[in-house]
Amino acid sequence: MVNLHATLWRFRYILIAATAIGILASILSAIERLEPEMAAVVVVKNSVPAGTELSANDLETRLLPTDALPEGSLTEPREATGQVVATNLPAGMPLARSTLLGEEFLATAGSGQAIVPVHVAMDGTDAVAVPGARIALYSLPSGYEEAREAKLVTGHAIVVGLGATDSGSSIFREAESTRVVFVSIPQEEANAVLGYGAVAPMRAVIIDPA
Repeated sequence: MVNLHATLWRFRYILIAATAIGILASILSAIERLEPEMAAVVVVKNSVPAGTELSANDLETRLLPTDALPEGSLTEPREATGQVVATNLPAGMPLARSTLLGEEFLATAGSGQAIVPVHVAMDGTDAVAVPGARIALYSLPSGYEEAREAKLVTGHAIVVGLGATDSGSSIFREAESTRVVFVSIPQEEANAVLGYGAVAPMRAVIIDPA
C-alpha cells in the first residue's frame, strides 16, 4: 500500500495533467456544440414566390450552421442571379441548386417519375396549381374538333414548381395567357402530357388527397 501511494505521489503531476486535458476536451466539445460550424451561403433577403427571376438585389450572403443547410447550397450570389426559383421561398431561406429551375431540379423526380413543364391557362384554374398540390390536367378541344368534352390527360400530377407567365403564342399553341407549371407524373404519361401541352394550354383541377 505504501509503495502504491508513493507511486501515485511520484506521478501526481502526470495524473493532474491528464485530468486537465480530459476536462479541457470536454469543455471544447461543449463549446463546439454551442457554437456549431458555420458556412457562408446565399439566401433570399425577402420572401419570393415561385417563378421569380432572381436579381442581385434579392440575394445576400449569411453565415448559417452547416447542419441546417440543404445539400447543394450556393455560396456565390452570381450563381443564382438571373435564375428562376421553382417554389415559394421564405425570407432568409438558403438557396440550393435544386430550388432553381435547371437540370438538378428536373433530376429530383423519383423512380418511375418524370418532371415535365406544361402550360396551364391563366383563367382561374391555374390558381390551384401550387407546389405540393395533386392535380389533374385536362386538354380542351380546339375549334376544329367535333368533340366538345375536355379530355383527361393525367390524373396523377403533383406540382413541384412554377415557371414564368407567357402571353405569347406559337404555330402550335393558341394565343392565351399561360403559366408554366412543372409537374411530376408517371414516366409512361410524359409523352401524352407533352403532346397535348404543345397544342393548347391545359386546365388544372385539384384532386382531393383523400
